Amino acid sequence: MIEKLALDIAYLTRRRQEAITGIFDDQFILSASEAELTHLVQSLRSGDAGKQVAFGHVVARYAEQLLAS
Repeated sequence: MIEKLALDIAYLTRRRQEAITGIFDDQFILSASEAELTHLVQSLRSGDAGKQVAFGHVVARYAEQLLAS
């Protein structure tokens, strides 16, 4: 499905990576508490159209993966 929708093209891959690294730098990953990560996920998943972040769903999923580890 990813190939069919062309979601793996270099442009989108790069933009997703930029969204993740724009929020999750090394310092944040080392210092973020579970509560901060949970709040980040909830904020990004809230669906407030006026405050949506580009690739917010990707950032939220990355935070969820950090919480699970």
